[in-house]
Amino acid sequence: MGTGINSHDGGWIACDNCSITGSSGDNVLADGGLLLASNAKNTGAGAYGYHAIHQGTMRLYGAVTGTSGNVAGNFSVESGGTQNGAPFGASSIFVGN
Repeated sequence: MGTGINSHDGGWIACDNCSITGSSGDNVLADGGLLLASNAKNTGAGAYGYHAIHQGTMRLYGAVTGTSGNVAGNFSVESGGTQNGAPFGASSIFVGN
């Protein structure tokens, strides 16, 4: 899949002053997990810069100015819905600068 950082199924990652660049997929994926980041640089992903799915959550501080040039877009979240008859909540990305 080519993901740079993947916080998966309840796991969490803290990434302060880190640089994630050039992944062939998403640079950062919260797939049911939590990502906490401040002053991160996120550029050049083949897909999304920051992507939250399956009720994943991200809290980003100082991230907007260092996020650019990601092919599919810089930020993306999955909305809530129903799958296989079971409801699920939306994913979230909180951005504070």
